[in-house]
Amino acid sequence: MPVAPSFEDLLTQGRAELQARRPDLALFEGDVTEAQLHASGAMADAVLRYAAQGVLETFLDGAKGNDDVLTDLVDDRYNIQRQEASAAEVIVTFSRASAGLAGTIDADTQVATAIGADGSTVVFTTDVNLAISAGAGSWAVAATAVETGRSGNIQPQTLRVLDTLFDTFTAETLAVASGGNDRETNEELITRARLREQTLELGTLAALESSALGVATVRVAIATEDNTGLATLLVSDSDGNSTLQMVSDVETAIESVRCAGSIVTVAGGTRLEVDVAVVVTLVAGLSATVLETAITSAVESRINRLRNGERSYGDRLTAAIIAVDEDGILSVELNYTSADPITVVDEDIVPAITEVIRVGSVTVTEA
Repeated sequence: MPVAPSFEDLLTQGRAELQARRPDLALFEGDVTEAQLHASGAMADAVLRYAAQGVLETFLDGAKGNDDVLTDLVDDRYNIQRQEASAAEVIVTFSRASAGLAGTIDADTQVATAIGADGSTVVFTTDVNLAISAGAGSWAVAATAVETGRSGNIQPQTLRVLDTLFDTFTAETLAVASGGNDRETNEELITRARLREQTLELGTLAALESSALGVATVRVAIATEDNTGLATLLVSDSDGNSTLQMVSDVETAIESVRCAGSIVTVAGGTRLEVDVAVVVTLVAGLSATVLETAITSAVESRINRLRNGERSYGDRLTAAIIAVDEDGILSVELNYTSADPITVVDEDIVPAITEVIRVGSVTVTEA
């Protein structure tokens, strides 16, 4: 296999060329001729680097370090476009406890979460006009986050009504807002590109997953088939949540790849949030505080890429933590807590088929 010339190889080649052309020419260290030789070598080295990088960037793994190059490569080779950030969707319920006027809450009415300690808030606008009848009651309407990204995936809570309405109402969400995703990462885009090869034959499980991942609000999709031939397609955003609109959009998307006469049930995933407590035994003199950030990143990276129904294996999580400092970490103990019921088998987190495991918090202590 050919090996690219080193910078010293380029200098040697340059000296040989000079001496072949001018046998009487002498090169001295620090002389202008030596400087010219090094300048020529640097230019040749830059050309080689540029050419090698150009070849490397014709491959998915070679291009993943450059967002623009990877985006163009996947578009050109696979006709797949990078998903931009998407806005979260939620159902907002307007209520009043006593009788009042009939009227309409207009589309684009703004509601927002409470202002956080850092001054942040999430604003939603209603999608359609909402007709309000006279009397007390509650009325629900779909709403979309003003800003795109995962910050819009809020938990159920009371909201502030920002606009002046024809009467006094309280507003709240009764379910998690879902569908808010950050811009598709290079790893996610590469995964979709590699799925393309498996989707050339339509009607396959891989084809269903690929079509679902083409929906803007979807970042996780997994298709399964039972022994009766019925297929189930589970979808969620990157946080593991879903909406009825997301499910409806996926049902429409898969019509172009679903086999005629086959039944495919599309279901939304649910987030199983788990807090992870890591207890490490370290060599003398090493502090858990020093490793806390790296261990937290390793835990999040390992768990947050799981799909619907996929188990978090304790031994793989332990290996990822030890890899942070193989010489300094002697052993790892894992403990999990969650607001939802969880099943743990030998340090493996076992979710239900619809659940997507995601990390809530990570604490690192020393044994």
